[in-house]
Amino acid sequence: MKNLLSLGLLALAAAVVPAQAGTFSLSPATTTVPGGSSFDLTLTLADPFSGHPGDAITSFGFNVGIQNPSVASYTGFTAGALFIDATFGPVPTVLVFANDPFGLSPTSLGYTDPFIIGVLHFSALKYGTTKIAVTTDAASDLNQGVYYLFAGAEDFTASADASVVPEPGTLTVSALGACALALALCRRRAASSAI
Repeated sequence: MKNLLSLGLLALAAAVVPAQAGTFSLSPATTTVPGGSSFDLTLTLADPFSGHPGDAITSFGFNVGIQNPSVASYTGFTAGALFIDATFGPVPTVLVFANDPFGLSPTSLGYTDPFIIGVLHFSALKYGTTKIAVTTDAASDLNQGVYYLFAGAEDFTASADASVVPEPGTLTVSALGACALALALCRRRAASSAI
């Protein structure tokens, strides 16, 4: 009897553990770009139905955050092939809906695992490093999270690192300037030793 009760409690505990929405990622995980250029990060989701068999994804909503906004700025979003961009309101909040009217499921046309939710676009401002993150808070904003048809909303996060380096032309000009300064200092020393 005691073993049966323990088994029942274990089954109940397993039933109330929330399912996971899969693995979200921003790629490339680390990117290095010259200042003044633009760069993209791709948001993907792998294994979204492992905790949700028989369910479908209706939408995604998330915020885009930049740890050091003097290094890079968010410039826009392009939805993946399986989604329609429905972004509205304050940027950088993104909202996309599944193309399939019944929600995205493993039987949807064009579905692969992993799949691309969309591509985020950025501008590299000045050299330095920053972390870029996609975050959600479904409890405070009904437009955020990954929405399943039956399971409801689940929060998710993904992040990547970006390094902005000086433009190659800037490095050349800086090197020439340093050489000219060194030459001027050598001439000054030579002229003062000759006196």
